[in-house]
Amino acid sequence: MSDVKNLLKHVINKDGAKFTSHLNDMVVDRISDELESRKMEIASSFIKPESKESVELDEGTYTFKKSSDAYNFMKAATEAGVKKNFLKMKGKSVTVTGIKDKDMIQMLGLITKDMKGTVSESISNILNGEDGEQVVFEDGSSRFITKNEANSLAEIHDSLNSDEREEFINKISESSDIVETLLNI
Repeated sequence: MSDVKNLLKHVINKDGAKFTSHLNDMVVDRISDELESRKMEIASSFIKPESKESVELDEGTYTFKKSSDAYNFMKAATEAGVKKNFLKMKGKSVTVTGIKDKDMIQMLGLITKDMKGTVSESISNILNGEDGEQVVFEDGSSRFITKNEANSLAEIHDSLNSDEREEFINKISESSDIVETLLNI
């Protein structure tokens, strides 16, 4: 039954509470959809094409504070053109695989940042690669990380306690400048 028919049914049945509740739900849904569209529009306006080279994101994990944010991220990603089979949600995290468009990777990073989430490419992807891998950070910057650099970052990570490890991952996900600073210490 359509929303309007449900509203009319509640009016005819003189059920003011259900009418109010249903109308509130409709308004919240429409506002949420409009906000998501606006976020996508704003994120798209910040992306500037750098080059047309193909960069593949073997795997990136986008982590949020709430599972509903992860769901909204998946919805925004599919609306932006990411195929559903490239996305996998587990709790508060969404794993994205197989993205070859650098602009799309940057846009996903910006959406994640806007939603107060974090992005982390798998260090194991870099360690398992032959030469290294291009990594796109939350701020939209990107940097090629060599296998040796990934080993150095993994060593730092392994030397920390569990709380420090989480903070370390969050920090190195933010910007290529932070990674550069850590590697030059």
